[in-house]
Amino acid sequence: MVFPDKLKRLFIQAYLLERFSTEEDVLNVYQRVCETLGRPYAREDLSSFISNMNQTLDTVDMELRKGHAPQDGTTYYALVNTNGDEVAQMATECTPTEITYFKHLIEIIVHADDDVYELSSTVALSEATRIKPAMTKRDAEAFIDRMIKNKWLVDRDGLISMSLRTILELQTYLKDQYPDRIHECTLCMEIVTTDYERCNVANCQTRLHSHCSRQYFSRRNQNVCPSCQSEWRGILLGTGEHRTGNTGRRTSRRVSASQSTLSLQCDEEEEQEDDENVDMNGTANDSPDDMVVDRPLRRTRDRDAIPTSAGSSRKRPRRPL
Repeated sequence: MVFPDKLKRLFIQAYLLERFSTEEDVLNVYQRVCETLGRPYAREDLSSFISNMNQTLDTVDMELRKGHAPQDGTTYYALVNTNGDEVAQMATECTPTEITYFKHLIEIIVHADDDVYELSSTVALSEATRIKPAMTKRDAEAFIDRMIKNKWLVDRDGLISMSLRTILELQTYLKDQYPDRIHECTLCMEIVTTDYERCNVANCQTRLHSHCSRQYFSRRNQNVCPSCQSEWRGILLGTGEHRTGNTGRRTSRRVSASQSTLSLQCDEEEEQEDDENVDMNGTANDSPDDMVVDRPLRRTRDRDAIPTSAGSSRKRPRRPL
């Protein structure tokens, strides 16, 4: 089927407003454009139109890439850059420092213990002072909130993970940078990072999205691994549920955007201390407090404590009666 250039131009102009949408939203855009041009609309033509559209986009190193939500299989499309360092495409909405911070967060998420691909938001904020140039926690919190709003990151009860948009747009980058850490679903061959099951057999590399697992085993009498053929007892990972880390403490919940203003007003003293940790060259000093992995967002001080020269504290002696 031949699609006129005017149809493709109007479609891409409308789609640029979102860049990441469900298949239903893409169909709505396609329908409106067809109606504007007086062209017959047919839902089943979308696949052919996207394929034809990608041939045109390929000349400018762009692609409409399709993916599926790991929880329920909802189809999404993302307009992605197919050439070079794909993180650089974020430059239109991020500063160089923010891009550095985002890449740093991605690296920590990818190397999370037990392949959960999640990061405590408290840890994410503390990491902001360790990049060069450093960011204050106030700026880092605002940036993370913006990335969540723009669907680059997902925050589930204080655990941050990569969104489907990030997986689709940074697919090549992730595979090139972390070939030993990025895995694909054995059934659909898309990257798995959230809401997936892993075979409990030690040497089996099988991983299945939650929706892929449900569909696959619903059509079979026996639940056996599609690769090693052992009884399937998949370990569910990347669900946004809090897990006990190596420190023996549970991750703490990050203050939501609606609460952040109040918490930051109550925490001005800590913010000033964070700013002092950033030297004239824009790098963070490694103070003892900065070395705490799961540092709470707010701190309280013992009113009876007296600072000592060593940075510790001792109790104020009480007056005799």
